[in-house]
Amino acid sequence: MWLKTLIRNRNDCVLTPIPQYPLYSACLELYNGTLLPYYLDEERGWALSIPELKNQVETVCLGGLELVFGLYMWFMYMYMQHNHVAIQ
Repeated sequence: MWLKTLIRNRNDCVLTPIPQYPLYSACLELYNGTLLPYYLDEERGWALSIPELKNQVETVCLGGLELVFGLYMWFMYMYMQHNHVAIQ
């Protein structure tokens, strides 16, 4: 239900990891939002690629869209920084 309060229209994007649970894309479709995928690196144990994430955020900025949710990545990034996990 909280996702519905964040999404106003198709210009509102939600960063979503790929591969993803089908529920993510189904909810975005239901609430008229836009899925903004970022791809996890299978060869590195499904690790988050910071360049991939930056590329997707730039896509939003250049396309006139709005990023409304990406807290999962922010929390992951902060955890990695706090625990001195290498970001490659």
